[in-house]
Amino acid sequence: MKKKNLKKILKTIRREIGENNLESNYYVLGKKNKKSRRHSNEFCCSFDSEVSEKFHKFILAIFKFRDTLNFELNEERIGISGDLSKMNPKNNINSCNEDYLDIEITKQGFTFRRNYGAFISFNDESIFDKLIITLREKNEIFSKTHLIESIDDISILTNVVRELNLDNLINEFEKENQI
Repeated sequence: MKKKNLKKILKTIRREIGENNLESNYYVLGKKNKKSRRHSNEFCCSFDSEVSEKFHKFILAIFKFRDTLNFELNEERIGISGDLSKMNPKNNINSCNEDYLDIEITKQGFTFRRNYGAFISFNDESIFDKLIITLREKNEIFSKTHLIESIDDISILTNVVRELNLDNLINEFEKENQI
């Protein structure tokens, strides 16, 4: 089974276990009866412009690791999660060191957790709107570039490039001779 499929299965299992065991403590029904994480206001830090600016720059910087980390963008939240040890090429691939990152950004603020520790939450009502626009633009550029690079790589590996070049040459030759 592919590693990507295993990750999806594990994520689904973790989500199901979490919803069943922690439903009353961890999740609340939000708008349109969708479940969302319950953030306790008691443990949420008040707005700090310096922290918010640094966090904003951090999110934009780690977006370049889109292939390694999981980014989920929608109208209500931005979710970023994944194993940070995979981002450093110097790390041994067979290493069991796991350095997990879990970030959630909503319209109320952001939550940060590393290595399955406690959540650190900050109120910031403007960070979501700033980030969602920028991340969507970066995602569009990244997706276009990645698709073109993948098509080029596959074309070279499968010799499709030669066939396309031959077809183009033949078509040009036919057009020149018809005139």
